[in-house]
Amino acid sequence: MHGFLFLAVLSQLVIGNVKFVGNRHFSSRTLLRASGLKKGLQYRELLVKGGELRLSSFYAEKGFFHFRVDSTRIVKKHNKAIITYYIHEGKRAVVGGVDIVGASDKALTLKFLQFRVPSYYDGTRIGEAESRLLNYFADHGYPFADVSHSIKTISDDTFLLKIKIDPGPLVLLCNFQVKGLKTVRKEIVLREIDIPKCSRYSVTEIMNVKRKIYSTWLFSYVGHEIIKETVKNDTMLATLVITVQEQPKRRFNFGFGYYTPLAFQIRSQIAHNNLFGNNQRLNLSWEMRLNFTDITHREVTINYTEPYFLGMRMEGHGNGYYYFDSDEITKKIGASMEMRYVFTKFLKFNGSLNWEKYIITPDRDVGVVNSINLMPFWDTRDNILNPTTGTFVYLNLIQAGGFLRGIYDYRKVQFEYYRYIPRGLNFVFALRTRLWYEWPFGRTEELPVVERYTMGGYGSMRGYDERSIGPIDPQRPFHSGRFLFNTNIELRFRILHDFGLILFTDIGNLWETPSQATLKSLKMCVGAAAVYYSPIAPFRLDWGIKLTDRKPGEHGRLYFGIGQMF
Repeated sequence: MHGFLFLAVLSQLVIGNVKFVGNRHFSSRTLLRASGLKKGLQYRELLVKGGELRLSSFYAEKGFFHFRVDSTRIVKKHNKAIITYYIHEGKRAVVGGVDIVGASDKALTLKFLQFRVPSYYDGTRIGEAESRLLNYFADHGYPFADVSHSIKTISDDTFLLKIKIDPGPLVLLCNFQVKGLKTVRKEIVLREIDIPKCSRYSVTEIMNVKRKIYSTWLFSYVGHEIIKETVKNDTMLATLVITVQEQPKRRFNFGFGYYTPLAFQIRSQIAHNNLFGNNQRLNLSWEMRLNFTDITHREVTINYTEPYFLGMRMEGHGNGYYYFDSDEITKKIGASMEMRYVFTKFLKFNGSLNWEKYIITPDRDVGVVNSINLMPFWDTRDNILNPTTGTFVYLNLIQAGGFLRGIYDYRKVQFEYYRYIPRGLNFVFALRTRLWYEWPFGRTEELPVVERYTMGGYGSMRGYDERSIGPIDPQRPFHSGRFLFNTNIELRFRILHDFGLILFTDIGNLWETPSQATLKSLKMCVGAAAVYYSPIAPFRLDWGIKLTDRKPGEHGRLYFGIGQMF
């Protein structure tokens, strides 16, 4: 019996090759993908017939309305089938004009279509144009709009493309409801709905509302639907219903990972997201980093958040922490009071008053540092962990000492610019530029060592060792400086649904003063990253290599990261 099964497997006929004769407009590789066939598949006649149908659909989508498969030849040799399709492509249809029916503003509609005349018929491009139109209508009060197209012969293979638009009723959102609540108060959800009553339906505004409801950390699902109330004169008065699914208010996280170049990191967090019934959040986190012999880093942080401080759209934070790092020769404790005010959807402002007590420092200056931090920022990113479009800009102004007193007087200015430009569905151009400078004043002649910047490794210059760029640190066994410039450029490709490839270039350096910065002194790295896009966040494996300062035998460095680097 076993021998019979073995012979049956050997005698199975598989597809050895697929050929196309008569193709002039598309490569054999393109047609092979379109046919759905590939080498190694078990040969079946239905599979070959299915390939003919898929080829016909592909050509029709590209405007070859007279395409046909004249014949199919199958040669069987050594348990392999060689399939040859003899095809006739015919002429490709040309769109000679566009007729728009049902649109009040035809010029605006043509702008969103992005369709040039004359051009070859392409069903995919037309479908994308229809999607753009539907998105436009859904964002301007017409969520029930319908867009369709047809073609009419003008002459021979030239056609008139007819776009028919039915906008449907104008929808005004005059009431708001919440469903699915069990223990969370309804007011917590309603206050995140900042859509004015009886304003036009806008899918962008609704998505922003859902994003803010998710950011309360109280819900695992947030959906929406529209319930019709009345319709009069092509205007619908409707209720926006937000449907939520609550998640546990208490959570515990624990993580263990590898930290480059040679250390392990352990992290845990305990949190409560609705401490006093008004979405007050309390987080206690603990982190430790160790090599094979010693604990090199410890950090404990406690954070309390009041989402609507004094009843205003202003977020209040109270923070406390303990910090120790043996490489930095630093041990300190600190506390801060922070306020975040939302001016507009994209423009926000952070301000904080900070207290730090240094217990151990490289230069043995022990005492209290008082500082104030002001940070306006602009953020239009579509996602924090994996942004694909938008801009993030912030300016961070810090002063320690002076009228605040304390053991140090110094100032910092930190500017950062992020830009994300999508190109199609599978490509994103990402850019980050950082420009930081710090200097002492008043009673302080030299900037304290613990406040100096470091550069190198994952997060700045991939290919260099951590903290290996810049002047030699006065007290510690690495490099540091006061003036930092860093630009990171990434080309992010989605190869498959869950996997991607990133090509990157890192440029920058760290100096003592701006007068030392020159183009010749800039350092550069290049590299690539393999990415797995999990439902939680992207997981990256980066390889970077120096283009400057590279010594014989250096082959680059590997880094593992969760979330995009910027």
